[in-house]
Amino acid sequence: MQILYYLLLLASILFATGNNICYHQLANEGKYSRFLFTALSSVVWIIVLAPLSNLSNILPIEIIFGIIYGVVQALFLFFKMRAMSTGPISITSVVCNCSMLITTLFGIFVYDEKSSVLQIIGLVAILASVILCADPKSDMKMTFKWAIYCLFYFLFCAAVGIVFKVFGKTEGNGSNMIIVSAVTMVVLLLILSLATKEKFSLSKKQAFYAVLAGILSCCYNRFNLILTANLPSVVFFPIFNGTLVLFCTVVGAVIYKEKFSKMQLAGVIIGIVAIVLLSGAIETMIKQ
Repeated sequence: MQILYYLLLLASILFATGNNICYHQLANEGKYSRFLFTALSSVVWIIVLAPLSNLSNILPIEIIFGIIYGVVQALFLFFKMRAMSTGPISITSVVCNCSMLITTLFGIFVYDEKSSVLQIIGLVAILASVILCADPKSDMKMTFKWAIYCLFYFLFCAAVGIVFKVFGKTEGNGSNMIIVSAVTMVVLLLILSLATKEKFSLSKKQAFYAVLAGILSCCYNRFNLILTANLPSVVFFPIFNGTLVLFCTVVGAVIYKEKFSKMQLAGVIIGIVAIVLLSGAIETMIKQ
């Protein structure tokens, strides 16, 4: 059964990487309605998850967490979109995935999740990897506006992980909860769009990216809801966030020709080692 969770984790990481690429592509697409873009992605969530839900028997806990998660996720997606489309995809992913430290420590201190010495070393190593990958001396363009978007992306990324972890410990139906959250997201984003008097406009290409980003984000969020309930925080959050960083780093280098410094290359290598330590693979081999 454990191997199935790790395969699901790999699929989740691949979907999340594709989602980041969609957002980064928007940098070259001109002006558009940011709130409308995210709202359209949220509508996709409703369409994809509706057949999996059981709204006729919805529980109060699913409604409460759905509203909370909807608000948090809407803001997370908005700031993620802005951060990814205004700065380098690799470094944006690195900086913002530092939030795994908050979610991992939450699992250890709140739910008393156990961790081995090697996993603690892996956690420290993945943080070292993140710091090295964010080398300020690199040639990549990083503006003050991008830094502000990254700060809020970081905060809401941590909040998403915590909501997932807490809901995963309840008896609630994940699809029901996410359907409620998707409706909450659409309503909130449309209100924000009206409040800011933002013009409702998306080109066909931008609408395509919105739909694709919605499918990808819906899939990896649904998978992560299962994974947070069945894998320890010290395993799931660092591996998901750390591997996502590495994948985005490779995408940045290969597709977007982002040039890396020696520090950033060292960060990638350390990140790979950290993921092996966090996975518990070494302890498993020793026991065998």
